[in-house]
Amino acid sequence: MYPKISIIILTSMFLISSIGAIENVSVTISENSYITGNNIYLGDIAYIESSNEKLKKEIEKLVISPAAEPGMTVSLHIGYIKSRIRSQGIDPNSIVWKGADSTKVQTKSITISAPEIVSSATSFIINTTKVPKEQIKIEPIVDIKPITLPYGKPEIKVEPITNTPTKGIIPTQIYSINRWQRM
Repeated sequence: MYPKISIIILTSMFLISSIGAIENVSVTISENSYITGNNIYLGDIAYIESSNEKLKKEIEKLVISPAAEPGMTVSLHIGYIKSRIRSQGIDPNSIVWKGADSTKVQTKSITISAPEIVSSATSFIINTTKVPKEQIKIEPIVDIKPITLPYGKPEIKVEPITNTPTKGIIPTQIYSINRWQRM
C-alpha cells in the first residue's frame, strides 16, 4: 500500500512543479483592444506590471488566441485567458488579475474601394501597354466590391490572365493577399 501512495504523491508533486509560479506580476485586462497581427498576445489585451522587466516581456508575448479575420472581433473571457496562460507553463493563480472579466479584441482592417481597384487596373494597363489614360476604358465583367484586408498598406497586384490581347481587350485579375477579382 505504501508504494502506491508514494507514487501518487511524487506524481502530484511533479505536476505542480511543471506549472511555474511567478512573483510580483499583475495583469490588468482591457475591455477593448485592437490588434494588427495574426495572433492575440497577452500584451495586446492587458497592461502588465512586474519588477522583473525580462519576465514582463515574456508574459506580454504569451499567445492567447488566433486573431479574428480583419475587421472582425473576438471576445475572450478571463477563464479562457487564464487557461491559455496555464497551458504555456505559468500558474495563473500566481498572477494578480485586475480589470475586465472579458475583453473584445478587434483585428484592424482597411477597405479598398472599387474605384481604387479600377485605378490599379488602369495604372497596370498604362504601364504595360504605354497607351495614354484617355484611351483606356475599364469594363469589369463582374461587379467590383470593396475588399477588406489586414491593416497596413496593402499592395494591389494586377496580372493579365492571358498574354494575347484580343481586339484591344486585356483580361486581367486583380488580387491582394488571398482575395482577387477578374476584370
